[in-house]
Amino acid sequence: MSQTTAIKLTDRAVIRLEGPEKEALLQGVITNNIHKLDEGAPLYAALLTPQGKYLFDFILFKKANAILMDCEANRVGDLLRRLMMYKLRADVTITDMSSDYAVWAVLGGQEGDDDPRHAEIGKRLIVPVGEEPTGQSGTLADYESHLARLGIPNASHDLEVDKRPILEANLEELNGVDFTKGCYVGQEVTARMKHRGAVRKRLFPMRFSGNAPAVGGNIMAGDKKAGVIVSIHGQTAFGMIKLDYLAADLACGDTALELVIPDYLSDAITALDGKGA
Repeated sequence: MSQTTAIKLTDRAVIRLEGPEKEALLQGVITNNIHKLDEGAPLYAALLTPQGKYLFDFILFKKANAILMDCEANRVGDLLRRLMMYKLRADVTITDMSSDYAVWAVLGGQEGDDDPRHAEIGKRLIVPVGEEPTGQSGTLADYESHLARLGIPNASHDLEVDKRPILEANLEELNGVDFTKGCYVGQEVTARMKHRGAVRKRLFPMRFSGNAPAVGGNIMAGDKKAGVIVSIHGQTAFGMIKLDYLAADLACGDTALELVIPDYLSDAITALDGKGA
């Protein structure tokens, strides 16, 4: 992208964690290693059910003596309640700072920190409400289209809450999981899927032309069910696809689907092919 585009992510909120036990609290509940977090190096992570299903994902920023959590605005109340449930007597103060801070994405510029999920997403930053990064103004729809082109799922818009194991949603390849950090909520199920090679389907972007397929519609490979439509972004759909059908001709109803393997998944798919799948 040749020019700088600054996009205020109005669908995001900010939670602040302060206190001497904030790292210990997060380390025990999130999928990534909190000790990788540093100023200038944000961390992508998720919070799961005890059964290893996706609940929330977020980007963490270290700011002086606080940790700022960039999360979904329409689910911030649920996330706060979940964090308070795990807090117990820990010396941590957890505050919704959404009226004080805004989240921005900067595409094609240098202002902000690298998005930890994928280098091509661009920069991300949290600034006080009223401040704006430099660049041409963009819209939330522009950002959502940008993510869809890269095949990056966007929180609960594309990730099925309390339904989908995060390895099926590619959070490992998007730098959201650490398999050496030790225990966290849902860790046992996640580690078992990883080490047993039990991931049999994954979330993939698919291009189409004409009428959009219905969310929840079956993706067919001939007369075989290959997956299901999860979300639609313009002329891109996200679908949960069984790995046996990656080379098949796919369709949902009368709409033909062109499956796209994002660059961040290429190594995983190559490894799968090497096992004869």
